[in-house]
Amino acid sequence: MAATPAENTLITSKFSYRPLDKSDGIRLIYLLPALDAEAEVRCELIHTTLSNCTDIYEHYTALSYVWGDPIYAKTIWLDETAILVTHNLFSALRDLRSDSRPLRIWADAICINQQDDDEKLRQISMMGKIYSLADHTVIYLNFLNPQEAAKLDGCMSSNLDDWLSSNVDKSQFSADIAELILSHTWFRRVWVFQELVLSKDPRVQIGRHRFPWIALYRIVQSHRQPFTTGLRPLAASEGSRLHSEMHKAHQEHQKQERMRMKPGYLIPPQLLVHIQRVRE
Repeated sequence: MAATPAENTLITSKFSYRPLDKSDGIRLIYLLPALDAEAEVRCELIHTTLSNCTDIYEHYTALSYVWGDPIYAKTIWLDETAILVTHNLFSALRDLRSDSRPLRIWADAICINQQDDDEKLRQISMMGKIYSLADHTVIYLNFLNPQEAAKLDGCMSSNLDDWLSSNVDKSQFSADIAELILSHTWFRRVWVFQELVLSKDPRVQIGRHRFPWIALYRIVQSHRQPFTTGLRPLAASEGSRLHSEMHKAHQEHQKQERMRMKPGYLIPPQLLVHIQRVRE
């Protein structure tokens, strides 16, 4: 989970949760489409089960993000009720939203009743399965600094197709851009390791630009040797090291999944210890 228990979703007495009545029950956000990117975010909360989500019709996307400061709250509509969510979650839902069809999203702050401690414990214990069963996991990186956001938007607006091409030399892209992406708080949160590693198809989203995790990995790798960002090589940066360890963990888990390991498999304790040491 990408937030500490002390953080507040801001969804309080205004919204009444219907209890989950199945042992593997979860809620999903039914995110309604909008032609106008700046239109109000409207969604519904639906109940399903993880066993149902193994069916081809019950697909969903899991969201991995940093909750952010609840001081910067924004309004969305949930089942016709106006609720407050953090700016990061608001931005993620707005930018994920389709202009033509509804999407099914799992996001912890809304899909778990944060006021019910018993439910939180049960849902946290299911977190591995929630992320491993999702069709995709979107890692949403929200840059609140206007200059940083504009720099990233400008780069990806003109270069995203080349980012995704396997035939283009990735080293042509500015190492500063890679360093800026890797500086995001998401890469320094312990919670996100399981969210990434267990995901079948992780994708990174910045604003409305979305691309596969492997594309970011290739960009970072292209700058690990002779290229620099300011006064130090990108390879020596904390963000680069953490990203590399996360990628290795994800690849290792996917390899084991291909070897038909059980679906609920969690990251080996020794790997978590190794990753934690890298962070220190």
